[in-house]
Amino acid sequence: MRSILGWVRRAKNSQSASPELQGTPDLADPRLAAAMIVTVLRWSEWCHRRIDRYEAEGGNRGRTKHSIDMTLPLDTRLAYDVSQRSAVRPSDVKGSVIAPLALLAKEPLHEFDVSLSGTGSVPMLTRSQNETLVVAMLVEAYGRVLGDEPHPLLREALGHIVAGTGSEAWPVAVELTEQGTYKNHALFEPSRIDTKLLYLTRDLASGFLLCVLLPSDALGIRSLVKLSHLWRTDTHRAGWWARNVESVHDFELTMTAASDAESYHFEFIVPRGVHCRYLAIPEGDAAGDRHLMKEARDTTVHLHANYAEPPGPARVVLTSIGSAPRRMAFWWIVATAILCWVLVSWANFEQLVTGGGSGVSLLLSLPALLLGVAAARFGPTLADALNWPSRLAAGVCAGLLFAEAAGPLIMPSGHALWLYWLSTAGIATGLLGVAVFQTLFARQRMASKLTNLGPKRR
Repeated sequence: MRSILGWVRRAKNSQSASPELQGTPDLADPRLAAAMIVTVLRWSEWCHRRIDRYEAEGGNRGRTKHSIDMTLPLDTRLAYDVSQRSAVRPSDVKGSVIAPLALLAKEPLHEFDVSLSGTGSVPMLTRSQNETLVVAMLVEAYGRVLGDEPHPLLREALGHIVAGTGSEAWPVAVELTEQGTYKNHALFEPSRIDTKLLYLTRDLASGFLLCVLLPSDALGIRSLVKLSHLWRTDTHRAGWWARNVESVHDFELTMTAASDAESYHFEFIVPRGVHCRYLAIPEGDAAGDRHLMKEARDTTVHLHANYAEPPGPARVVLTSIGSAPRRMAFWWIVATAILCWVLVSWANFEQLVTGGGSGVSLLLSLPALLLGVAAARFGPTLADALNWPSRLAAGVCAGLLFAEAAGPLIMPSGHALWLYWLSTAGIATGLLGVAVFQTLFARQRMASKLTNLGPKRR
């Protein structure tokens, strides 16, 4: 069975040493397992603050940066080298120590990297090492609660949960934690197991425990560890109507280990070309939480809260209404329509046809060329799915002006030129009407959506 750690792609510039070169680990050591389960179940005591920062990069993807402000417990049993776990004082530990940082979803993590502030990239445990350590940790925890040697089937079930993919492991975890059975064998009474341990067992079915190697001097010292990887959101799930008519992109983002710290912070970098009209994280347990923001005009939106239980995902609502590309496209349409009607009203059509109209054609070609270039200059960001109608409008305006420029050269008579330019002016006016109607409709739909999302709280 594949484990998520086998899917992780490390950053190419990582210069960290391989864990196998830093001593003999013996990751099934009961001392290490006992230290790990205590460390994991007490995350909120030594992880002071976690920050998720989502930055859009290109297309529908961006980069997630998760930072952990922490003080790793003074426990020598966390040493990577088995010979160092019997040290009396933390200062006597040499080499590296194992730090369990977070539970991450079992899904591909591209361009994944872990770094320690002031040091650079740090190594992680391999897939097999991680599975060995986590299974030993769970076996140790269940053995202490049950008071005897765990049943071989319990070890098998826990190994299946840890090493299996989410779809394979989840049914096993549910059966084990709710009924205490595996393969129709009763292994324990679930009421005897601590609730935190049951939750952890289930979490390990859908996620993996990220364990990294830090310098031994990190024990008891406040430090900052940063994780980063790519994230992707599917704008097509919103549907053609929502993207192009309502001009809205409504999606969810994962909150990493939000309940496993004293406080949790969420930051979203708003892509250029759109506005963030709504950003919310689940309401926390403290009175001073700032978990909801509407109509944000800043380029960075910051929320924070405290959680006793794992919360759901954050929700983001983006819109292109009122953005610079949308305003620019609207005024392009207005200018094109005005120019078309001015030509229809004031031009000497017979003279333009008989005289060739090359000067007028040249003058009309210049703004058409500029509009065509401008239509292609919107960058490929998360906002592109909402702003492509603006690019289309600019392209249509450019096409109308090119058609106007070609009129004096291809029309056989002044009357034909007049009818030709009248049709282009009608098209430009219709395009303006569509733009006005769509903007008003999208604003009304956004107001209704914000009302349904709840009252404004900060």
